[in-house]
Amino acid sequence: MGKYLHKNKTKMNIPVRAAAVLLCLALVSTYFVSDLFARYTTSDQSSDSARVAEFSIESSDILSQSIGVSLAPGGTDERTFTVENNSEVDVEYTVTVDNVTKNLPLKLSLETVDPSSSTVQIDGTTATAHQNPGSHKDTYKLRITWPKTETKYEESDAARDIALMGMVDHIAVVVKAVQID
Repeated sequence: MGKYLHKNKTKMNIPVRAAAVLLCLALVSTYFVSDLFARYTTSDQSSDSARVAEFSIESSDILSQSIGVSLAPGGTDERTFTVENNSEVDVEYTVTVDNVTKNLPLKLSLETVDPSSSTVQIDGTTATAHQNPGSHKDTYKLRITWPKTETKYEESDAARDIALMGMVDHIAVVVKAVQID
């Protein structure tokens, strides 16, 4: 019986030894594979911040409220207003004056008064200007005129003036500003 046990023992040792060798190979390969993964996994951390330049166009006087103008035929009224660039960027703006309702036969004209920049261009009732960053102010004068009738005062003129009495007109002053890159 001793012969058979010894023979079986040898056969049993071969699978156990093979399993032990495979286990060792698995442990060694796991060590090397984990080192490979560590090479390709990295971590990094960074931060950045940015600030947007301020865009600030301000206007005063007639641009921010309604005004009352009492005009009769042949009368003129003048109003001043300012456009100021307090931005940190170059700005180009356009001022447009328009008689919206056209109830009265008014003539409108726009002119500049002491511009801080020399790039103001006026074409009738439209002004265009380019202002650099910082506090720059352009002052404008809006002239509203009700032209007097050139002909001799007749019944038709009187009827027209009576028909226009109490009429309300709406004059819009619009400032459109854009940033120049």
